[in-house]
Amino acid sequence: SGTGIFIGTARTVHFDSNNTSTSGTFDFYISMPGQIQDSIKGDSGILANPVRNGSLSINLTSGSGSLYVYESSPDSYDRISPDSDGNLSYSGNFVKLRFDASSSSTQGTLSSISFDNVSNLEPVTVDQVNIAITLWDHGEQDGDRVNVWLNDQQIYSNLTLENWPGTVYNAAVSSGSNTFRVEALNQGTVGPNTASIQVSNVIEGTETQRWNLKTGAIAILEIRY
Repeated sequence: SGTGIFIGTARTVHFDSNNTSTSGTFDFYISMPGQIQDSIKGDSGILANPVRNGSLSINLTSGSGSLYVYESSPDSYDRISPDSDGNLSYSGNFVKLRFDASSSSTQGTLSSISFDNVSNLEPVTVDQVNIAITLWDHGEQDGDRVNVWLNDQQIYSNLTLENWPGTVYNAAVSSGSNTFRVEALNQGTVGPNTASIQVSNVIEGTETQRWNLKTGAIAILEIRY
C-alpha cells in the first residue's frame, strides 16, 4: 500500500491514492465534525490531543476497505471491516485512525462524528487573506493557559490569556478551509478555561465567540476564505 490523502470537504470524503498502485493506506485525523483532513503534514497521523468518547461512522459508496483504530498506542490497533451495506463505525477513544482502501477510487460519506473533548465554534468566512485573530480572557484574569495552532502550524505554546485587548495574531489564511485550534492546558484558578476569540474581516458567521474548556479539551474554529 502507498501513502494517500483525503480530498473533499463537508460530509463527503474521497479516498484517493497518491501513486499508481490500486490501493493506498491513509492516516488521518479529525479536524472538525463533517471534515476529514490528511495528516501527511502531521506526525504520522497521531493526534496531538487524543479523542475521548469519540463516535465515527463512514458509509462507503464505492470500493471497499478497512478502518484501523489505534485506541491508546500507534503500535496497537483494532481492524474494522464494513458491513454488507458498506458501513464502518467506531465509538470510543483513539489516538490515530487509518483507512486502508482496496481501490484508488474508493469513496465514502462521513455519516456522523462527535467527541466529548472537542468544542466546535461556528465557522466564519472572511474576505481577506490577511486577518487579525484576537484571544482574551473575558472573565476574571486567572491564569488560563492554551496552546494554539493555525492549520498545521503551532503559533503559540503555553500562552497565558489576559483580559482585553488580549493577544492579537496577524494571520495569512489559505484559500478554502483553515483550521484554528486551541487546546486548554489548565483551568486557571477559576475553572473552566474560558476565553473569547475575535476574527477580523468576517463576512459570514459570528465575529466574536467564546469557549469554555476543561483541561485537555480543544476548541476548533473553521475560517473560510
